[in-house]
Amino acid sequence: MALFLMLGVCSCSDKTQNMMEYEAEIYYADAGKNSLSAEKVKIKVNTIDQLYEAVLNKMLEDPSSQSHMRIIPKGTKLLGAELKASVLAVDFSKEIYVENESESILIRTAVLRTMTALSEINAVEFFVEGEKMKNTYGEEIGILNKEDIVFETELEIEEKKYIKLYFSDLKSEHLIAEAREITVSPKETMEMRIIKELLKGPVNPNLMKTIPSETKILSVETKEGVCFVNLSQEFKNRHTGGSAGEMMTVYSIVNSLTELENVDKVQFLVEGQKMEVFIHMIFNEPFVRDPELIQK
Repeated sequence: MALFLMLGVCSCSDKTQNMMEYEAEIYYADAGKNSLSAEKVKIKVNTIDQLYEAVLNKMLEDPSSQSHMRIIPKGTKLLGAELKASVLAVDFSKEIYVENESESILIRTAVLRTMTALSEINAVEFFVEGEKMKNTYGEEIGILNKEDIVFETELEIEEKKYIKLYFSDLKSEHLIAEAREITVSPKETMEMRIIKELLKGPVNPNLMKTIPSETKILSVETKEGVCFVNLSQEFKNRHTGGSAGEMMTVYSIVNSLTELENVDKVQFLVEGQKMEVFIHMIFNEPFVRDPELIQK
């Protein structure tokens, strides 16, 4: 027993002696989440391979300085970190996703700055639960290099705005307006945000969602008064059908978008292509606002 205890003490002592200490720069946000600044921390690990996970796990903790705040959402877990040819593949849990793109950019920038400060890392590839991370527009992030770092001067403050959305009544006879306060990033168009909010559905339980939940927004762009709304095939394939429901779907989008001064018409695209018909409706020409469908 005495020999066993002595060997155990020696083993622990050896591990302590073999530990290496690194000084890392962990990037956190300011109180308004508008800019980043670094906080130096000491990290002890046994091997260099443990360093990457140790630094990333430190980012998941609250900073020691009261002037800083963690930028990665609480509840986010680090699922893995692996370095290959100077590119660090980082896998987070789904809690890392946030709704607005400015904050999402700030999160990625903080991770990129923190990890590329280590000499062995030149780029970071982001994953969420094993799948490539996407931005709030549904686009894959890809590999980000040191040169892709967003500086604070490029991070613009969001502003709150009110929009008017149109959803169907329970009988699919009329559109009913629902006012909503949203926070808009300068990097996100109002048109895109309106489609995203319509996809979420109404707050009022007496109204019905008009866009199938499985629908993905591929792009939304306005040119010369015509808003081109490009949606995935689920927009048509997952629709419950019925001419009345179809009418509510189309004009909930059209009437919501034409609340904007710069939008006069809406042209629908499915997977980037015009369609001759949706289900029953002619669908290959731009739609104009129909105020007659709105409940007085």
